[in-house]
Amino acid sequence: MKATVASGVPGSKMPAWSKAKGGPLTDAEIDAIAAFVATWTTGNVPPAPTEPVRLLIPLPTVAGVSGDPARGAAVFQQNCLVCHGAKGEGRVGVNLAKPFASAFPAAYVKQAVSSGVQGSVMPAWAQSDGGPLNDQQIDDVTAFILSVQKTGSPTFIEPTPAPVSSVGGALPVIGGAVLLMAVIVLVVVLSARGASRRV
Repeated sequence: MKATVASGVPGSKMPAWSKAKGGPLTDAEIDAIAAFVATWTTGNVPPAPTEPVRLLIPLPTVAGVSGDPARGAAVFQQNCLVCHGAKGEGRVGVNLAKPFASAFPAAYVKQAVSSGVQGSVMPAWAQSDGGPLNDQQIDDVTAFILSVQKTGSPTFIEPTPAPVSSVGGALPVIGGAVLLMAVIVLVVVLSARGASRRV
């Protein structure tokens, strides 16, 4: 599990997450993810923080976009931050604060979020494409991303971390985005096992 998170899976959409491989996670964070996934077999899963992140600055609406950028900020924090960075500055995913090379940026962003970007690590997020987001959430996060481009990177108030459960030692609080990543890792590992059994 640690090796999969750290180095990714060549030939799949699973990228390397270790800082040594160009990703955003330290060795301690990778250890915490592996320990968290291990809790799935014991049922001792620490709760994720529930307090939403609040924006310090108001977000402007974007002409031609039906979503609410304030709601989109919450969707972004829960699902997109781990790849695109806390301020959209880019990590494994692209820098969202830069203008998109598209005559119709709203349609481009919505399509990329809904259906993913083929040939990249960007997955499909729309429920119609097997993702977790409904149409309203996709409209909202589209409005948020486009509003970030109008205002520059937003400034967030970080929530106070919840007390940490102990699983073989202190385990840092892992947010919803890391939980999603752990699910992806589990699917990749199970798929690899299934493929090796078929061979």
